[in-house]
Order: sequence, then C-alpha cells, then structure tokens
Amino acid sequence: MTAIHTSRIIEYFTSVNGEEDKPVSRMNDWTDTPYGLVLADREFQQIALW
Repeated sequence: MTAIHTSRIIEYFTSVNGEEDKPVSRMNDWTDTPYGLVLADREFQQIALW
C-alpha cells in the first residue's frame, strides 16, 4: 500500500517460471471490465491511479 500511495502506478508482468528474461509479448492497456486484469503470458500492464 505504501508503494501505491507513493508512485500512483501499478505494473503487472506475467511470465512462466524460468522465462522472465524473455521479451514482453504485448503491452496491455487496462480496461475497467471483469477481465481487465487477465493477462496472457509475458504480457505487461501499467495502471495509473489518479
């Protein structure tokens, strides 16, 4: 919670264990939907809390 209040940005990155060094497959824009936080393998998402 301290980090969220300090930076106001949340970053999510998903990867299969052992494949963290592979490049990001897709930059995903967050949408306020039931599946807004569902990410594919090696997908990156950034949420700005304003």
